[in-house]
This record gives sequence, C-alpha cells and structure tokens, in this order.
Amino acid sequence: ALKLEEAVGEGIGEGRLLRALDTLAKVRMMTGQFEAAREIAGRGLRAGASGSLRGGFLRTLSLVASYEGKVEEARQNAGEAAALARSMGDERGEALAESCAAMIDQRRGDLHAALDHYRRSESLYETSGFVGGLPVVLMNVGTIHYQLGEFTSALEKFRSSLAVARRIEKLSTIAASMINLGNLLIYFGAHEEAGLLLE
Repeated sequence: ALKLEEAVGEGIGEGRLLRALDTLAKVRMMTGQFEAAREIAGRGLRAGASGSLRGGFLRTLSLVASYEGKVEEARQNAGEAAALARSMGDERGEALAESCAAMIDQRRGDLHAALDHYRRSESLYETSGFVGGLPVVLMNVGTIHYQLGEFTSALEKFRSSLAVARRIEKLSTIAASMINLGNLLIYFGAHEEAGLLLE
C-alpha cells in the first residue's frame, strides 16, 4: 500500500495512476479504512476513469457503502457497475457487480435476493471463462443454502467450490471450502470423508 501511495504521488501516467488508485482503494477497503477507500475511489471517478476501471471504482464504492450501512447508495453503485459492464459486453465485470449486489442483500438478510444475484454471477463467470471469482461465489451460494436449511444444495455448492478452487489453485478458497464441506459432511454422517478433509 505504501508503494502504491508513493506511485500515486510521483505523477505517473494517467492510465497507471487510475490502476494504482483502483488497487489502493480496494486495499484500503479490505483493511477496514472505509473513509480512505471512499476518497480514493471518488478521486478515480473524478479523474475520468472509464470502462472497466470505472466499474472497479463503482464496485468499491458499493461495498464501502454496504459496510457503512448505506444500502441504497450501495445498490445504486452496484447497479451502475453492472449496467456499465453489460454495455461493454464485460461478463467478468458484470459478474463482479452481481456479487457486490448479492453481498449487499446477504448482509441485510434478504437471502433469496442474494441468491438471485449470486446465480447470475455464477452463470456469467462460467460463460466468460474468467473463473477466478467462481469458487467464492459457489461457496457463498452454499452458505446461503445452509442458512436456509437447504443442506443438500449447500453440500453440492461446497463440493463445486472446492473442485473449482483446486483446479485453479486458489489456496484461500480451498481451505474455506474444505472446512465448510467437512462440517456439513459431519451433519450428513459422512464422518470418514469429513475426517479426510479436516485432518
């Protein structure tokens, strides 16, 4: 983050500046520095970010607003990001925006609405070929099914999440999926399989 801030302050080219701001805004958001993330993403938009970079700033602002409890602002930014991605034929960007919308609904307890957004995101990832975000989406869908008491559907999604995460070697999601799947297998009485995952 410090190197990014130094790069931003050194007067780098416009394209590199916007990419640096996009990354820095996300870092600030992920570390809970929401005010800083909002300011940096807003700076990117004011600097004239367009296309996928504009979508990235809008998604960051959407999630920041969601964390701050500003539901309507969060939805508006996620919706604008999704519409922008659709207009460009950017299925990956649209998938990310749909995931943002899902997280907003999930955080406020509207699980069925969240599922609808996650399913759209899942479908977009699958058709686009950009599967990097797919394991997390599948895991989140599984979690919602679990919360709704739909344990068989949850088990299916956790298995799918683990399979895709292993295929693309996404280690953080592999670990989380193994834990979720293992715990649910115990519920189903599949102790031997669960033990292999959780040992």
